[in-house]
Amino acid sequence: DNVRTPKLITDAANFTVIRAGYHTMALEENGTLWAWGRNGKGQIGDGNTTDVTTPKIINGMVFETISAGDEHSMALEDNGTLWVWGRNGKGQIGDGSTVDRNRTKSINGMVFETISAGNEHSMGLEENGTLWVWGRNDEGQLGDGTTTDSNIPKTINGMVFKAISAGGLYSMAIDSNDELWTWGYNIS
Repeated sequence: DNVRTPKLITDAANFTVIRAGYHTMALEENGTLWAWGRNGKGQIGDGNTTDVTTPKIINGMVFETISAGDEHSMALEDNGTLWVWGRNGKGQIGDGSTVDRNRTKSINGMVFETISAGNEHSMGLEENGTLWVWGRNDEGQLGDGTTTDSNIPKTINGMVFKAISAGGLYSMAIDSNDELWTWGYNIS
């Protein structure tokens, strides 16, 4: 049933970050990840595809930041190591496949400062401002000048950014001159 007034979900933890897609992710101040909600594509990361009705701790790892896409999840360790799991039909996990993952999966060799999960695409920003994008690209949301999906991260050459956000079918970034850039779906 729908909840028409605010409801306490849990008082078992002190949360500092929350993110919502078709599921919910919350990060405690100590970096513990909790997740709950729809899990048909494994986006909770608990090794199952059964919906989770109450918050549960995921894999015992410590994360610095999180991002929830529609049906995939991203998390960064404090050393910048990226973990991605859930739906992967368009390559949004970035592991070179299109196989869904119901457990957290490290994307080897990638070290990011900021991440953002969109509908079916993902973005990662390195400390030096290099932007990496992967996943669905039918509306040009990867910004590479094509409409071809990518199941591995690819860089947007020559651009230096300091903030990113992946939308449903579009992407946005702020460059080092504080100018806003956007690309992808643009219906009026």
